[in-house]
Amino acid sequence: MGPDALLPLAVAVPLLGAVLLAVCGRWLPRLGCDVLATVCAAAEVVVVAALWAGAGDGLSVAWLGGWRPHWTPATCCTPTTSRGIKESSPGTSC
Repeated sequence: MGPDALLPLAVAVPLLGAVLLAVCGRWLPRLGCDVLATVCAAAEVVVVAALWAGAGDGLSVAWLGGWRPHWTPATCCTPTTSRGIKESSPGTSC
């Protein structure tokens, strides 16, 4: 499983754990709730550790639902200085 598949899981696992605790917490004894919460937390640790190990350069981005940002090189290559003036880096084609 690559980072693209793990990023949504890093969000979904705690949410699903919260839903399980909310639904099952009414019928489970206190120890059952604690075990369920511990299992969900351990699953999140495993997902985040796998994501961290697979990140490589330290940056992982997932675009969910087929959405992709619309950007142009000019908006990415021209950083704004503290005075609000856009400057191009030397040697860039922007």
